[in-house]
Amino acid sequence: MLSGQARGSYGTFHAQSAIEAFRRLRSLGIDETDLSSLDYIIVQRRLARYDRKKRKMGEIRRTMGIWAVDKTKPMSLLPLFEYSHKKDSALSSAGLRPHLPLLASRLGLSPPALSRELAMRSKFLKKLSGRKADFSSEFEALQKFAYG
Repeated sequence: MLSGQARGSYGTFHAQSAIEAFRRLRSLGIDETDLSSLDYIIVQRRLARYDRKKRKMGEIRRTMGIWAVDKTKPMSLLPLFEYSHKKDSALSSAGLRPHLPLLASRLGLSPPALSRELAMRSKFLKKLSGRKADFSSEFEALQKFAYG
């Protein structure tokens, strides 16, 4: 992940939580200064779900949370979004609002432009939810969304 690319990179790591990912990386010998180069940790899980109509167990994938790595404290995380089982949705947490100006600057957007972009993407994702997934039609919808 520390490839020196100016645009950044991402990687996959197996852990049950963001803090566990930090701890496991440390146990593998990753130096704390290298860990501080991380910006975000996203945790996804596969969850068992019972389908009453089909009367059988199934599996769904959900993003359990998004955390920003706090550069001011070692191995400290700021929750931005956390999954709500009750609402089956990712809900923004108190840590998101103060983090938005930094996120906007990293993306080259003004805070109002970032707010508009987030609202537009949220609307797009809500429109897709509940529809039967079909890769080609979803890709076409994404292209229309992105390029008008």
